[in-house]
Amino acid sequence: MPFRDFYGDATVPFGSLPSLAAQVAALQQIEGVSEGSRDFLVRLSDLISYAMQRGKSIEALAD
Repeated sequence: MPFRDFYGDATVPFGSLPSLAAQVAALQQIEGVSEGSRDFLVRLSDLISYAMQRGKSIEALAD
């Protein structure tokens, strides 16, 4: 479930987190990604891991 599919608030269900983690990991491997984008991806990966360890979904607010 890519974030590009959302234009408002969204929930990434716990069951979808492994797929999202794989997408983020793949993006981290792309050469030429800006430092800011890479930092965002690292933080997103950390958030996904945190949620997975606790069995929680992720709420994304479109603000």
